[in-house]
Amino acid sequence: MKRRVFKIMLSLLVILSGITVTTSMTATPVIARTVGDYTYTDNSDGTVTITNYGGSERNLTIPEELDGKTVSAIGYAAFAECRSLESVVVPETVTRLQDYAFSQCTSLSSIELPESIVSLGRGIFKNCILLEDVNIPASLTTVAQEMFAGCTSLSEITIPQSIRSIGDSAFSGCSGLTQITLPDNVTTIGSASFRSCVNLEQIELSDRITTIGNNAFAECYELGSITLPQTLRQIGQSAFLNCIGLQEITLPESITNLGYSVFSGCSSLSEVNLPANLGAIPDSAFSACSSLQHIELPESITSVGASAFAACIALSDIELPESVTTIGSGIFNDCDSLVSVELPEDLEMVPSEAFRYCDNLKKVIVPTGVSEVGNNAFADCPSLETVFLPSTIARDKFGSTVFYNSPNVVLYVVNGSGAYSYAVNFRLNYVILSDEITMEADEITMQVGENREITVMRRSYAVVNNASLTWTSTDDKVASVENGVITAKSGGDAVITAELPDGAQAKVTVHVDDRELPITAIELSETELEMDVNTRKGLKATIVPSNTTDNKILSWESEDPTIAIVSATGNVTAKGPGTTTITVRAENGVSASCEVTVNSPITSVRLSQTQMTLEAGTSQQLRTMIEPVNTTDDTTLTWMSTVPSVATVDQEGNVTAVSEGYAIIRVKTVNGISTTCRVEVVETQEVPITGVSLDQESMTLTEGESGTLNATIIPGDTTDDRTLTWSSDAPEVAVVNEGEITAIAPGTATITVTTSNGKSDSCIVTVEPREIEIISVSLDHSELTMKAGRETTLNATINPVDTTMSKELSWSTSNAEVATVEDGVVRAVAEGDAVISVTTVNGKRAECVVHVFEVSLDALNDTIARAEQLDDEESYTASSYAAFTQALEEARATAADEEALQADVDAAQQKLESAIAGLIVRADSATMERLAELAAAGSELEGSYSEEEFAEMKAAIETAETLLEKDAAEVSEAEATAAISALEEAGNGLKVLDAQKALAEAITDAQEILSGDVSIYEPAGVEALRNAVSAAQAVLDSGTEDIETLNDAADSVRQAISELKVQEPEAADKSFLQLFYDAVKGTGSEGYTAESYEAFAAALEEAAAVLDDDEAVQEDVDAAAEALIRAYSELEREAQTDYSGLDFEIEYAKSMLENEGEYYESDMDAVREVLAEAEALREEASGQDEVDQMVKAMRELRLSIRKRPQ
Repeated sequence: MKRRVFKIMLSLLVILSGITVTTSMTATPVIARTVGDYTYTDNSDGTVTITNYGGSERNLTIPEELDGKTVSAIGYAAFAECRSLESVVVPETVTRLQDYAFSQCTSLSSIELPESIVSLGRGIFKNCILLEDVNIPASLTTVAQEMFAGCTSLSEITIPQSIRSIGDSAFSGCSGLTQITLPDNVTTIGSASFRSCVNLEQIELSDRITTIGNNAFAECYELGSITLPQTLRQIGQSAFLNCIGLQEITLPESITNLGYSVFSGCSSLSEVNLPANLGAIPDSAFSACSSLQHIELPESITSVGASAFAACIALSDIELPESVTTIGSGIFNDCDSLVSVELPEDLEMVPSEAFRYCDNLKKVIVPTGVSEVGNNAFADCPSLETVFLPSTIARDKFGSTVFYNSPNVVLYVVNGSGAYSYAVNFRLNYVILSDEITMEADEITMQVGENREITVMRRSYAVVNNASLTWTSTDDKVASVENGVITAKSGGDAVITAELPDGAQAKVTVHVDDRELPITAIELSETELEMDVNTRKGLKATIVPSNTTDNKILSWESEDPTIAIVSATGNVTAKGPGTTTITVRAENGVSASCEVTVNSPITSVRLSQTQMTLEAGTSQQLRTMIEPVNTTDDTTLTWMSTVPSVATVDQEGNVTAVSEGYAIIRVKTVNGISTTCRVEVVETQEVPITGVSLDQESMTLTEGESGTLNATIIPGDTTDDRTLTWSSDAPEVAVVNEGEITAIAPGTATITVTTSNGKSDSCIVTVEPREIEIISVSLDHSELTMKAGRETTLNATINPVDTTMSKELSWSTSNAEVATVEDGVVRAVAEGDAVISVTTVNGKRAECVVHVFEVSLDALNDTIARAEQLDDEESYTASSYAAFTQALEEARATAADEEALQADVDAAQQKLESAIAGLIVRADSATMERLAELAAAGSELEGSYSEEEFAEMKAAIETAETLLEKDAAEVSEAEATAAISALEEAGNGLKVLDAQKALAEAITDAQEILSGDVSIYEPAGVEALRNAVSAAQAVLDSGTEDIETLNDAADSVRQAISELKVQEPEAADKSFLQLFYDAVKGTGSEGYTAESYEAFAAALEEAAAVLDDDEAVQEDVDAAAEALIRAYSELEREAQTDYSGLDFEIEYAKSMLENEGEYYESDMDAVREVLAEAEALREEASGQDEVDQMVKAMRELRLSIRKRPQ
């Protein structure tokens, strides 16, 4: 029982703890009072602060007074989340706006701030997404923190000259801003001031700027350039992070400090100018600047930070100044375009990850100042071939994974150095710098068109000046060289030689590959991603085929950077809610895509008030501000009160004070984020009504109109019954209903409002009679067409017909030379257009467009005169002449018709013109006789040709016969002439055909001779015949129809045939066979395989037989020579043993025995024993297997031996 009582008391203590603590802190509570839609609290100076607005006005003017007290401040979040507000005017009495005063008013488009304002809190207009028109008072010196953050519709704003600093996040997320000019007095731009102004293209900075804060312009995607003043001393970290449109930047000489990641992710940045006195490049300063190909670093720089140029995939040329002594880890990580790097002489260390993932890095020269190389410094460099390592790096100063997954690397080391031991122990390929000069590789592979500069190193680890060497190539057509730069020209191999003046040489074999293996596909590790805002995920792109000869550097882009951005290496960062597409693309256009969906979870929730004091029985709404405003989460909220007996809250945030005490109101989002408001409830105080006031003393209405009177009860927080009674002393003139007045009839009425305790106020209403105005006037025609000299009447109608105004009308014309008007009667005067207008006494207007035309006979009469001169029936075909005479008669009739319109005249003239043009000249008798003669002559030839050959002539004959059968009066001169031409052309075609046949026959006869045994003829005659046939065939193939040319070609062939002469046969030429036989007949079988020598001996014997045969023809001689040459070239040597590896191990063992004092005695005994066996094996004719086993044993022994400690 005691335990249960204790639990109950403990619960009561928890509930009442707020009362106990707060009472001890606050002696007199500040009670929030409500007047209409406003809640306020009293200030110590007699003014009030508006703490809440509960209205639903769209266009609001905040009052200067409440309950007769001056409004001097707008409190914390007082108007926040008022979604109905579209425009607001703040009165001149207000001097202070507290935090979030109008934040998240998502319909607010304009607000007018008075010059009286001297203080602004943070986030005043935060997330007012439709705000377009706002002024910054000249009384301010700072644009407050987060003042316009998230105002996405704000496209322009004027900042007064009084402003000296831009607060943190002042314009953050203003995606509608495209340009902005900062006043001359601004010296400081705060952190994130313009962050995520994604459409900001231009900003003019003042000449007094000294500081640009962290993230100031981060994610300003459209910012292409910015001019930094000479006064600027400091740029904060990530100041221009992910400004993907920024193309160039020049840092002034005044800069002494740069923040890390200052230009990271500026993927379009291609030109950077650094100040001469800059001391360091900070971490990640230019990382992921994927368009940066070259950057010049000043000699003042001593250190370059970690990842400073990481993922600069286009960076192909960078020279670290000799002043640099320190570089950070990952400095050139993922720099895919770097091919070779020469590090500064005083560099102390190559740090971890320094060149990791540099896919095209081929060569690195590590200077003698370096004493340590970190883990993975050159890891995952698949193209890395050459690394020169000095003797200054001790064995234990190499990381264990320096060259991890770089399979093609060869280390060039000094004999006995730490680098040499590292290479041996980790079984890496290495070359000892033992010769006078050594090239960077024994052989290299290049693509056609590629250039590569070769490094030559002295034995003393000094790079040779390429200009001091003599360079040669064994095949300049494959690869040429100039001052050490090799240019690959065509497929094949060439040896490049570099020679010192003293004769010392070094060589490299160049294999030039001319194959083309284009990229055919790109495969992405993911095709769909779902992410939350501000999270990152990596995409991996795989090129197909992997051995492509195309440029392997890929470009990445996001369809909508406001949703997600992507780095040059495929790292995706979620920026805002929505769906976008990430595309990776090769230079040849092959691409792959990934759809990215970004969610925006709720990150915070705030209340419009964090504490309030209410009288028992009153209510007030708490509004919430959820961030981000574009969250994709469910925005349903859960409300609760810790002490419902003191104050309750509904699910709309309406807090009701129940009884005296304290309670905490808590609101929670669906993802568990919550915030609270402390509520104090005090006893209700009675406040009687002292008066009532109408907003108008008098009002004038027109009969039938309405008007509104607004009554204000004084004081606004009265506890009396607020019911009002309205009355009219002349209801026949005007009536009233809850302040809404309706005018009934002309006269005067007094409208009175009375409170529940008898307080009243009145308004005198005057009602004036209604006038019926003319609304419009109309005409019965809007357009007329009239002939000059005629009249017509226009009728006008006034609307309404019962107008009380004068019905007098005024008529006018726009052009009296075309048409006139009088009282509506229109007279056409001359050709043209005119506008006839009618106007009422109150200016209403109607118009009619009048088109006046005239008739001209000049063109018709001219055409008739020309036609009468052509009136000769015998000269034209009968049908064309009949149509001509009919058109002429109609034209004469129209010209005589006084009623004819211009269209009739024009039609008659055009018809007559067509008839004249249609007159057809008739063929004369001589032409017809010639046609008949040619047709008869052509018919006689038909039997001499095939049907196909005679087709053209037959068609021409048929056309001629058709004309000859036609009525002579209907045959035109053109028809007859065309038929004659067709017959003549067909006749010529037959003559050409005859010549072509003759030429083809001559060619056929000649080819029969040439395809036979032409050896019986003299060569000159045969050659002449071939030439004649070739020329003739060319003539025939040309399709020429020149008969003379065809006949000449046929005659040439016939003549060449007739001039062929038979010749005597020649003996076979054995001179070459005899010469080669004598050269190889003494070849013995020693050193050749039995099988290859037997084949050679048989070929030698066959050659001897042919040489002895007097009857052998040339074909037999040539065959024997070919067989002997082939057998000799295919003689195969017997296999030989390779002792080079054994010789190396023998010499190395001898050198160890010469310095045996440096090693353990037992190890040297083992060396002596194996050396004796090796020398014995060397003297014997041993097989390759035995030699290889001995080499392996000696190498394993050598690698197991360690020197004595000194």
